[in-house]
Amino acid sequence: QHVGQSVFFTDANTGWIAGINYTGSLGLIYKTTDGGTNWTLQLSGSIPGFLSIRFFDANIGWVVGNDGAIYYTSNGGANWTLQPSGITGTSINDISIFNATTAWVCGDGGKISKYALPPNSPPVADNDNGSGLTEDGANGTINVLTNDTDPNGNPTAPVNGVGQFTV
Repeated sequence: QHVGQSVFFTDANTGWIAGINYTGSLGLIYKTTDGGTNWTLQLSGSIPGFLSIRFFDANIGWVVGNDGAIYYTSNGGANWTLQPSGITGTSINDISIFNATTAWVCGDGGKISKYALPPNSPPVADNDNGSGLTEDGANGTINVLTNDTDPNGNPTAPVNGVGQFTV
């Protein structure tokens, strides 16, 4: 049995529920792509319980919860990455997204904070048709051309030309 704490839809069909398992200790995220008829578990395990989930668009989302937990996704929830919040021992209860990399959070004890992804967070690279890039450079790198973009059309390479991402 699970307890849903927050629900968010980006359109009539695509939505997420964030919550806590029945013991109140483990976080869970479910996603629907058919208006809520079916839900697929996206994230669970030894992670803090989640209290609020929000999305900037169909790909970029954030979830927050117990013990200062902040997770971020840039691919519709296929992968969630724990972000360093600097908050421990208290819950983050809600989140409001400002843009693809910045959000405001509030929590227990009157905690209100602006949170931005760390400046060196790696962008999501794809080959402009949505499929992931594979290693094509030496020593676990991916060569990225200046016209490569992430799923939102943002450049994924340095402005000075060709770049590489380590995998």
